[in-house]
Amino acid sequence: MLERRRAGEPGAPLELFVIYEGPREFPGHFVVRRWENDVPTGDFALAPSLDAARAEVPRGLFWIPRSPEDQAHIVEVWL
Repeated sequence: MLERRRAGEPGAPLELFVIYEGPREFPGHFVVRRWENDVPTGDFALAPSLDAARAEVPRGLFWIPRSPEDQAHIVEVWL
């Protein structure tokens, strides 16, 4: 499971976890990537299914469905 890095610290960046399906770098996989504010980090996890990807998201976050404006391979965001 990915970890939140600075949750609760004063001045900590907003952390988001974005689930992707079949991005160019990892075709055939789901990827969960941690973002800080609007910048992707090097922290990510690969998963064989959406359920396995969701299991990589830290507990206690809120699900945000994919927006029509999102890139096609974005499945959902956790905040």
